[in-house]
Amino acid sequence: MFRLILMLTALMVSTSLQAGEIQPFKAQYHLVIDGWPNADMTHQLERDKEGWRTTMHASIKIATGYEYSRFRLRNDTDVAPWSFYSRYRLFGFGDTYRLDDQQLAALPDRQAALFALSRQAFNAPSCRGRQTTPCTFAYVDHKARQRDMAWRVIDDPEMSVPQGHWQTRHVEAWDEDKPDRRMNFYFTSRYPGLLVQTDYFRDGKLSARLQLTGLETP
Repeated sequence: MFRLILMLTALMVSTSLQAGEIQPFKAQYHLVIDGWPNADMTHQLERDKEGWRTTMHASIKIATGYEYSRFRLRNDTDVAPWSFYSRYRLFGFGDTYRLDDQQLAALPDRQAALFALSRQAFNAPSCRGRQTTPCTFAYVDHKARQRDMAWRVIDDPEMSVPQGHWQTRHVEAWDEDKPDRRMNFYFTSRYPGLLVQTDYFRDGKLSARLQLTGLETP
C-alpha cells in the first residue's frame, strides 16, 4: 500500500481547456487497492506565508501516510519548493523524512512536481496523443533520490465521480525505469493540483483507483 501512496503523491490539448488560476481547496478521496483495505485520503492546497503548501494524508487501521510540500511560484509559472516533509507508519513502525531548500534547489519534491504537472498538462500541446513522443520531468523522492518520469496527454473526458461531474484532462505517466506501471491522472483546469481521479495499472491491469468524494473551496 505504501508504495502506491508514494506513487500517488509523487506524481505529474484541446485549446478550449487552459490551466486556471491557482485556488485553495480541501479535497477528500476514496482509495481502493487490490489486496488492501480501502482507505480515505485528504488533499489540501492552501496559502502559506512563503507561498503555497500542498498536503496529503491517508489512513487505515494498520497504516498511515502523511506528507506536505511548501513552495513558491517564480514568474507565476515555475514551482520552487523549499521544504518537504513525509511520515509513514505501518503497525506503529515507520520513518520520517525531511528535505530542505538545498536538497530541492535543482529538482522539486514529488508533491510540488505533481502540482506542476497538473498545470503543465494544459499548456503542452506537443505532449498530446498516444503515439507522440512522451514529455519528461524529473523530481526527487522522499530520500532525495532523482526519479525520471515520462508523461503524455491522452484525451479530455467528461467523467462522473462520487463528488460530481467534471471536465478533465487525462494524463498517463510512468517511471522510465518501470514502464509496466502506469499512473493515469484526471486533472481539472478549474483547480490546479486537484485530482478528480487517479488509476494505477500494473502489467496492464487496474490495481488501484482514487476518486474525489468531497471538495471544499473558500
